[in-house]
Amino acid sequence: MQRRIEQVFKADDIDSRLHELRRLFVEILDFRNVEMRDIPLFRSSKHIHLPAVAHLVAELNGVRVAYVDLSSTKVPTNRVRLAEATDAVNQLEKVSGDVLTVFTNKHC
Repeated sequence: MQRRIEQVFKADDIDSRLHELRRLFVEILDFRNVEMRDIPLFRSSKHIHLPAVAHLVAELNGVRVAYVDLSSTKVPTNRVRLAEATDAVNQLEKVSGDVLTVFTNKHC
């Protein structure tokens, strides 16, 4: 499992990171493979910086795994902020139900 997590952080681009996340959740954590799809995200305030989409990665017993890549946003810090995390999770839950959300920033 540690090796899989390291591969997520070593991935050079979003497609590679999505591939490694899927492998982690499906091969190691026994989630079900789902068709990769994008879930639109919207900017709810001028202080919230989200990408245009989150990516559906896997599913287990009604819980979906979504990936939010904050590296392309203009978040004014090197951290994943509570404001973006809360807003993204709230939006994802409205359209997808129970969601386990994975975030990365530009320093991933």
